[in-house]
Amino acid sequence: MSCSDDLQIEDWISAVINEQRPERDIYKTKLGAIIDKRMNCNNTLSNEQRRLFQLDVKDYPMLIRGVVGSGKTAILANMVARLLSQKLSESDDLFNGAVPLPKIALTCFNRTIVPFIKEKIKISYKQQTKHDLPDGAIIVRHLNGLLHDVCKAVGWPLSYIRINELKIFEESYLEYLEPLGSFESLLESLTSFKSLESLEPIKNEDRLDRTMAYIEQIKQLADSNRRRYESMLFDVIFVDEGQDLLQEEYQLILDMIKPNPKTNKKSLIIFYDDAQNLYAHSRPKWKEMGIDMQGRSKVLKRCYRCPLEIVELGFNILLGSKASNSLSGAREFADLNYLKHLNLVKETDDYFEISFAKRCSRRPDIRKFNSRLGEMRYISSFVLHLIEKGYVRPEDILIMFHQFEEFRDLVNIIKLWTILSQKDAMPILL
Repeated sequence: MSCSDDLQIEDWISAVINEQRPERDIYKTKLGAIIDKRMNCNNTLSNEQRRLFQLDVKDYPMLIRGVVGSGKTAILANMVARLLSQKLSESDDLFNGAVPLPKIALTCFNRTIVPFIKEKIKISYKQQTKHDLPDGAIIVRHLNGLLHDVCKAVGWPLSYIRINELKIFEESYLEYLEPLGSFESLLESLTSFKSLESLEPIKNEDRLDRTMAYIEQIKQLADSNRRRYESMLFDVIFVDEGQDLLQEEYQLILDMIKPNPKTNKKSLIIFYDDAQNLYAHSRPKWKEMGIDMQGRSKVLKRCYRCPLEIVELGFNILLGSKASNSLSGAREFADLNYLKHLNLVKETDDYFEISFAKRCSRRPDIRKFNSRLGEMRYISSFVLHLIEKGYVRPEDILIMFHQFEEFRDLVNIIKLWTILSQKDAMPILL
């Protein structure tokens, strides 16, 4: 395999996405070696991606949309690193060496992706500047965490509003939960409770109430002390996974950004993926918020992460005619007509054909088991086979399932197989 099997050599340039993997003394035909080579080949940005991360983002708002696996987060990290490099260089005081930190933030709705984004930014900044990212150069927090920092650490004279999980709990599913006997069972029930899809309308109501309360607080601050309000505004705010936010939350974020002195526009940079709209939110009406995206909306049309076979299977499971009833609403918000207009998706009678993933691989292996225990035994033995015989790195193996409770014993079964094979325990990501 070569890097040019599915991509032309000239499509790749020097902007690094991840740190280079060290070579290992193993046969090139082993799956682990093939994965290492693929990861190193896919370690740079394409021309399409590079053109986007080199855009000037400090003067205007911008919306970057892309198909799944198109490298949006990699572009985001490189774009942030480039802006930080420019800002820190511009603000460097040549007389005393002081570097006033720029007011830049990056936010998202889901807190679990924050560490991943932080690491990507650090890698991109180091690659571009050969220096470590200065502490405090950017705030990277999920939205609720950003608001907490603004109220508690940054010094905005606002009252932090906690998520009212107790109210949500009491007003909805308390009567359906099984009697709670221990603290552990309480935690398990709360975890299951928080994951229920039918809770979303209740959660959204609480989100909306908190958002509107913040907007009102900021309005009062701006009316009572305009100078102080303007002194605390951010220069630029980036949003990752923008499809997860409500329109009102965008209005709140806008109220925290300083207009550019040259353009009088606010630099809100949004990365958005309709197909991953898990919360089924309608796309914000940008004009209603005073955001002009005319000519500032970019689309990434190619999936680099996954081969065609995997993307097509996943797309049809989530959005196809055979999708479960609980996912039926996703079609409405995934903007399929837009993908069809770009000739990225073709819908036949009961199947979606994908054209935005070019790389081909083997078809997904689908197996059916008579019991959950039999399934876990097979997974455990196959994982050890991949590691021992295929030299696959444990960190390259992901075991994904719908509910942790059903696979609670999987870790112990893997450990048992490890002992039986006389190998050290392997750190598999669950």
